Amino acid sequence: MDKVELHNQKVSAIANRLPTWLVSLVLLFVGLGNFTDSIELIKNLYESVSSKFSNNVEYERTSHVRAGLNIAYIQDYIGEPQLLKELGDGLQVRHYIDDKYLISLYTEGERVSAYLVFARQDHFQPDMQGMKERTLGEDSLFQLRQNTDRVAFEYSRNIAYFIESQQVNFGGGYLTQSYLGWVNYAAQFGPAPDASLEALYDAEVMGENSAGKLTTARERILPNAFGYGELSIEDIQRGLLTSAELQFFD
Repeated sequence: MDKVELHNQKVSAIANRLPTWLVSLVLLFVGLGNFTDSIELIKNLYESVSSKFSNNVEYERTSHVRAGLNIAYIQDYIGEPQLLKELGDGLQVRHYIDDKYLISLYTEGERVSAYLVFARQDHFQPDMQGMKERTLGEDSLFQLRQNTDRVAFEYSRNIAYFIESQQVNFGGGYLTQSYLGWVNYAAQFGPAPDASLEALYDAEVMGENSAGKLTTARERILPNAFGYGELSIEDIQRGLLTSAELQFFD
């Protein structure tokens, strides 16, 4: 098979997934440009149109995010970060901001040590990898798991969040941390848990017994973020964007 035939096959395969009017436009540009440019054009046009009517493109992107992978591999799918923060001791966090999601990659060198995926729109509900085919926003933290290992939370004018971690075993001795969380600037899948989170935060600050308030908060919070990795919840906590930072870089 020569290069022309291969080119035509690739164009046809992608064109079959596009509306008729878009196919005509794409083929016009294919005739005017070279092979690489035409394929990139088709991809960009397909993603742009598809994103307006479904979440398939964004679900595909986020499905490639994994702890342990090389940062360059993941960025082939999600692009370059808008913000990079140094957390110290060689740990960085890179934030990738999209209309439908926010991805935070915690990296050491070129390796991804942990990640979080935040939904930014209430109709964007990706599958939570490793959570038995459950999607984000369907269940409360307590419904997803009655107990958790560690929690971190804050309720202030600058940010309100609740993050928890639990060690999970994916088999073969592969242990990792599963992160679930809620932040006030991401999608709200149900009534905002501000009152229960504020009560929990105040009890913790005042040194009161907060066990009951913790359970209440976990029963009411529908997480809008999930992820996996090897880092402590303190490291994850330090890498969170504030509301002001997201607004500035969005």
